[in-house]
Amino acid sequence: MNRKFGIEIEAFNVASTTLAAALNAAGVLCAVEGYNHQTRGYWKIVSDASLQGYNTFELVSPILEGDNGLMQVEIVCQVLKTLNAKVNTSCGLHVHIDARDIDVNGLKRVSKMWMKYESCFDALVTPSRRNNRWAAGLRCKFQNLDAAFAAIDAAQNRAGVAYAMNSDGFSTSRYHKLNLESLQRHGTIEFRQHQGTVDGIKITNWVKLVGGFVQSAIAAKTIRKVGADKFENLLNVLPNAKDKAFFKERRAKLAVAA
Repeated sequence: MNRKFGIEIEAFNVASTTLAAALNAAGVLCAVEGYNHQTRGYWKIVSDASLQGYNTFELVSPILEGDNGLMQVEIVCQVLKTLNAKVNTSCGLHVHIDARDIDVNGLKRVSKMWMKYESCFDALVTPSRRNNRWAAGLRCKFQNLDAAFAAIDAAQNRAGVAYAMNSDGFSTSRYHKLNLESLQRHGTIEFRQHQGTVDGIKITNWVKLVGGFVQSAIAAKTIRKVGADKFENLLNVLPNAKDKAFFKERRAKLAVAA
């Protein structure tokens, strides 16, 4: 995992003060705060009115990096499981990938690559996360893949790419599977699609997938439409065979569940 990242875990069934105390006891600096969008140097627990259940919370990480960052996520998830944190369909997992160094052409390649493989990402999440209010689809905004690529190519700057991807026709909205509005607020590309989970293996593997996805897109000379929707091609963003096997198994399990 080459790029810095951050995560937001939505869940319920644990009082915020209890969670903060347990994380601090485990060596993970954490504080309970009011609702805000500020990036902290520690984990913070904030409220989220969209969540359903008793003792709901959103646990937001500081900027994390590399294996140490992934290890910290696993420690956090161990604490959440010990406290019996739960998730339901109102909960999601959001992952931010650092994009401060990505220029307009790199952002266009990330956007085109998303359009190319959105259906493959859909196969890795539960049906409730394949197109909903909080993580809307992007490819469905366009008549076909050609039209999507043309709209992205027409953008003159990063804000224009964000508008092409996340616009409702009047303004941009962060409530998309791939949220480029977060570029202005956080300097990140946000992946909002994954269902809520407190499973450390699922979260760290998803971080590696979307981080590898961004890195592969910006490193490519061009994104071709050839091979669209080929799941095996998407997995090429992962260098580790074990990680690829994890997502092949996930897709198979979710296909049966659907």
